[in-house]
Amino acid sequence: DTSTGLTLASLQNVVYAGKRDGSLYQSLDSGENWKEITTDLPFSYAYFEEIIFAGTTVYVVTDQGVMNSHDGINWNALTDTEGSRPLIARIAVDGDTVYGVSNQGVYRMDTETGTWIQMSAEVPYKITAFAVDRGIFYIGTRHRGVLRLHLNRSNN
Repeated sequence: DTSTGLTLASLQNVVYAGKRDGSLYQSLDSGENWKEITTDLPFSYAYFEEIIFAGTTVYVVTDQGVMNSHDGINWNALTDTEGSRPLIARIAVDGDTVYGVSNQGVYRMDTETGTWIQMSAEVPYKITAFAVDRGIFYIGTRHRGVLRLHLNRSNN
């Protein structure tokens, strides 16, 4: 039953489906067969915000943080430089770089350390969408429209 909502991501023949009840399914054959992998994930959560691929790495955004997997078997809980899981609302990919946005600000994923690096101050509005193109960040908000930020993509 997908009537309560479904979050999907696919890359070639790999498909992930996150149901609104918090269960995550994986298909390795373009959706012909499915396996529930919820118990393989590194932390508990109530629901999905989104699932997105950056290259061959899948990122799963939940109400309790973000996790990723390079192979669909081993999963990592993504933390910031202090070891906390920021509550990322949306993810965007620009080239090889993954960015996240939360009410605490805009983050860049450091792929060498597997940590979120905060790039900007808080976003005080309900975040509904996120996109980035060549260092310009567009943040859709519920009450303030689209915020446009121009940040240095490599550091704070």
